[in-house]
Amino acid sequence: YNSLMQLFFADDSSRKGVRGGMGTLIAFGGILMDEKHLRPLSAAIDTISARYGIPPKTELKWSPGKENWIRTNLVKERRQECYREVLLAARTHGAQVVVSISDLDRDKKQGKDAFLRCVDYAPERVNMHVDNAGQHGLIVMDRPGGGKKEEDALLEDVLGTIENGTDFIDFNKICLNALTANSQHVRQLQVADLVTGITTAMVAGDEGYATPLFREIVPMFIKNK
Repeated sequence: YNSLMQLFFADDSSRKGVRGGMGTLIAFGGILMDEKHLRPLSAAIDTISARYGIPPKTELKWSPGKENWIRTNLVKERRQECYREVLLAARTHGAQVVVSISDLDRDKKQGKDAFLRCVDYAPERVNMHVDNAGQHGLIVMDRPGGGKKEEDALLEDVLGTIENGTDFIDFNKICLNALTANSQHVRQLQVADLVTGITTAMVAGDEGYATPLFREIVPMFIKNK
């Protein structure tokens, strides 16, 4: 069938730059997917995870925490190969990528203001892309850490952007305010974590582990029409 909706699954990332003259980078980005590919991609990632012995409901993370099974049980080349298969599955199911990054040492805006500008930039590109495709879009973000107060504050800021637009565009193709979800239960948000973390690492110059995986991301970047 002809889908009418694309969903942008988004997450944030930060990384200290290792290139000369680079400060701390903050990023917001993720994957844009046609609604008809959502369930097939989730099933594909479940299959890949099972093949690598990852317990059910374990969250795929670019930087897994101490409580995550992946941190100590899926390491080095084997983790890299697993993540490469996940990224390839996302590309096979039509995922496209947008990531917005700011270097705080070169940005007049700082802290929350700098991050919110990254949040503005990525949906701008999403809105333009779905508009060109004759579709509508919906934004699903990973639930921020810190609790409901922080979540409400972020949603209020994003709603202001969606309602008022930016200096460049109106968000005429974004149907609702952004929604939040627990990434542990949404495979597409886990892919958003991977693509945003890997892309930020590459821009930061921390390329060693990220380089082979970034090759799978590059073909998914949305290009200007």
